[in-house]
Amino acid sequence: MPKNRIIYNTQGLFVAPYSGEYSNGNDYYLANSKILKRLEKIQSFNYGINSNTVELHGMASKKYIFRGVVGNPQVTFDFSYIPDGITNENRLNFDVNHFSGRYLPMFSGLCTNNLLFNNKDFYLVINKDENDINAENAIISSSFINPTTTGDVIDKNSPNYSLLHFQNCSLNTYAFDVSVGNLPLVTQNYTADNIIFYNSGSGVKYAFLDLKSGINQISTDTIIIPKNLNYTQSNLSGENILLPGDASVTFYTNNSTGVLFYNETIQSLNFDLNFNRKNYKSVNYKFPIIKKIEFPINGKLNTSFIVKENLSGSFFDTLNRNDDYNIVVNFASTRNDVYPTQFTFSGCKFDAIEYSSNINSNKIANLHFNFDLDPDNASSRGIYASGNLMYSYLNNQKKILIY
Repeated sequence: MPKNRIIYNTQGLFVAPYSGEYSNGNDYYLANSKILKRLEKIQSFNYGINSNTVELHGMASKKYIFRGVVGNPQVTFDFSYIPDGITNENRLNFDVNHFSGRYLPMFSGLCTNNLLFNNKDFYLVINKDENDINAENAIISSSFINPTTTGDVIDKNSPNYSLLHFQNCSLNTYAFDVSVGNLPLVTQNYTADNIIFYNSGSGVKYAFLDLKSGINQISTDTIIIPKNLNYTQSNLSGENILLPGDASVTFYTNNSTGVLFYNETIQSLNFDLNFNRKNYKSVNYKFPIIKKIEFPINGKLNTSFIVKENLSGSFFDTLNRNDDYNIVVNFASTRNDVYPTQFTFSGCKFDAIEYSSNINSNKIANLHFNFDLDPDNASSRGIYASGNLMYSYLNNQKKILIY
């Protein structure tokens, strides 16, 4: 019997590989197919649709002379997840450092306004019954990593799924939060050009939106919903739940004098980064030609810590020098011999510090910084992310697992 409500265990969120991401002869390539990449440990998904309605008045008239929709609807959605190292960031094509030795600023691809990185396609997969969306587990093998047929990777329950396809999605906000007693959480917010609803997850052809006509074009590639990885496999490595007890925060500056901040009594840390975009439109196009990122790109980093004693140094001297701070947030864990997960913020500026003290509680200091992304000076102003992600050994080679 079909269910009469949608509950969390029946849904999964996937992102499509961009055009040209995989080519013949490489891992995870299957001719005439787009194998979706699963996002791990999703905690929430919310979306909304607003129409761009225009109301025009006319002189000598008590009613509107025009009430209607002008331009494309505004589709927004956000999702949150518990970080699994940098697995999700890698699958979303952010620039992250792992054992490959690649080390670029985390948002360097986005900052180029390259359409491949700024126009993603997301798929919300919904099971029509009340069974888990991850019921069918995959065993890691050469055919799973380098498939030759759809049967090597496809979730056989796909005909029983429905799909929501969010087209041409652009990142607006990336936020990270960790505090004592709570698991870390990443939240991302996007704007999409359109949503397509499919009643089945089987045999769906990839559709792309013609920005001029506003009509979807159907390609020859078929959407493949992959099997879920079985995490109990002995040859699977790199899975890691970040815990607040594993976190440390360190402040660095080139000056040996001034205010020194504590790092061993950190209670919380959060940062958010907003990407302001300008829509470039044309009179003969139904949708914006490009949603271009506008610079500067500014972010805020806030942290709180228990005050043990008075800080050393002079705030006036620190502010007068206008020091740049490099702030490192590191999740160093020895569980399962995983590689630490780390965020490095270069070129942060001190904003403010606030103190609160109450009966029966510790004295708390709240510290605020601002930072910005500068693609032309990425080594001194930007965010770097590094750490572990899920991988397996196959024929004595490490293979990053992307779906």
